[in-house]
Amino acid sequence: MNYLPSKLLKLRKHYNYSQAHLAELLKVDVMEYMAYENGRKIPSYEECQTIANLYHISIDEIIKNSDEVTLYNVSSSRTDEINIEYFLPKKNFFDYLKEFVKNHGILVGTTIGVVLLGLLVIGLFTNKEEIPYSLNLLNINRLSVSETTVVYIYGDGAVKGSGDNSKGQLSNLPSSNAIKVGEGSDFTIILNSDGTVSYVGLDKELEAELKQWHNIIDIAAGDKHIVGVDQRGYVFAIGDNSFGQCEVSSFKNIKKVYATKNATIVLDNEGILSSTGEFIGSSKIQSFANVIDLDASDDNLVVLDENGSVEYIAKNKNFLNIYKWQNVVDVCCGDNFVAALLKDGSVVVDCDDEKITKQVSKWENIIAIDAGNDYLIAYDGEKIYGVGKNDYQQFEGEAHQEILAQVTNVKIAINDTIDVTFDSVEGASGYELRLNAGEGNVKKVSSNQIVSFFSDGLENGNNYQITITALGDGEYYLDSDPLMLNFTYIKEEKNNEEEYVDINVNFTDMDEEQLKEYLNSIGISNIICVETASPCEEGGHTIISVDGISSGQRIAKRDLAKAMVTYYTCKIPENEGVDNE
Repeated sequence: MNYLPSKLLKLRKHYNYSQAHLAELLKVDVMEYMAYENGRKIPSYEECQTIANLYHISIDEIIKNSDEVTLYNVSSSRTDEINIEYFLPKKNFFDYLKEFVKNHGILVGTTIGVVLLGLLVIGLFTNKEEIPYSLNLLNINRLSVSETTVVYIYGDGAVKGSGDNSKGQLSNLPSSNAIKVGEGSDFTIILNSDGTVSYVGLDKELEAELKQWHNIIDIAAGDKHIVGVDQRGYVFAIGDNSFGQCEVSSFKNIKKVYATKNATIVLDNEGILSSTGEFIGSSKIQSFANVIDLDASDDNLVVLDENGSVEYIAKNKNFLNIYKWQNVVDVCCGDNFVAALLKDGSVVVDCDDEKITKQVSKWENIIAIDAGNDYLIAYDGEKIYGVGKNDYQQFEGEAHQEILAQVTNVKIAINDTIDVTFDSVEGASGYELRLNAGEGNVKKVSSNQIVSFFSDGLENGNNYQITITALGDGEYYLDSDPLMLNFTYIKEEKNNEEEYVDINVNFTDMDEEQLKEYLNSIGISNIICVETASPCEEGGHTIISVDGISSGQRIAKRDLAKAMVTYYTCKIPENEGVDNE
């Protein structure tokens, strides 16, 4: 039996690490690390060494085929923020002596034992080394936004930003050692791997106070105030205290801090929230249990618990889709939406704007999300994605625009006017129709209403073309490719109704034999079939379109014999219709 997968799972669960964190540490994707834990793949020797170093055990404990493995007694409350080495028990002299005797079989009292014991004592006191204080970079810590700026951690600790820099909040950002960022209205704060806090855009008084902060394990920024918590669980806050948001001295045993516009929220070691200041839901926040993350806007507050379930408090709106979400690892909210990052790197959003929902559904491999009141940001470790208001160019929205689909089900009716109807296109802000006759006749409409062209100047029996383009909004959607349709203009002769044939059928609902039979019945024998490369839809008809004749036309019988009709078919898969026994 291979015990390695169960040992990897046991170690990771004990120290409260995520699979994503292990994958990042080993420089593999999450799916590959998952394969290590389920036994489908075996990590390399170098990867086993990295895993052993993380858990402070020998590589032999990793690779030997035994289910025994050392699990240190570690406080689980902070292992998601702090390197596990910080919690390792400090061994005293007798611990080292006991371990040495156990491993090497020294017989105390013998000459050899005494000599070796003396060497051990000398080594212990001459090579004493303190375990350094060190913090880890988490993916979800890499991103922070204000209403005008986006700041994120790139690579192994370089900080970058975009948006408004009028107060210098994005200037001279540090190039290494950052493990978390926080954005205020006109400043940036950075938590460094050594537990200190850096800053950009602060006044001298706040700078002096932040220099006194040490051994900090988490930070947060409101509009005008800054919050931090140190390794002892003590909370600190500086800056604007107009709403009591900096009155944090009573908080103890805290592991994470959050800041809203005018409030401070803290999460203790038991997963319980407390707060000070003014924000939506302040009276109900202590009712949430087993909390691991939260976010708040002016109008909403969203909370994630350790089971991956999402709860919310809202001022004006119901967010019902959030109860369907599973495997959530991070949450954020704006004034009109709630969003969640899932374990597979996708993002879901509960929002009334279908354009935003559709855009967000295309994001992949996301490692962090955050939101302002009016926009949502995601980060994949390389690029920033965004939807919503982009007044300060916080993100490159143009890179995510979508080309609209072409219109479908177009019908051309020839009466006293040329009347065109078609189905609407999702996301279109309007439509442009062009009748190509002479210099052309152009019409722009806001919906798929009937569009009529005057027939003045059209010659009876001649062929013309209608071009239809679905128009984008310039923000989320680009114009569709033009759809061009040919038709023959037959001038109606009301006094000789018996000399005309009215075409009132939908050709695309027919199969090829039905189409040919119908055309022959009305006197058309010049029929051409063109097979396209487009595959047929399952259960659909094979005829895509017909040129030379249109439903709604009235055609003179004398013209039917010389009319030429071309119909276009989709490509039927080669195996369609074959029975597989």
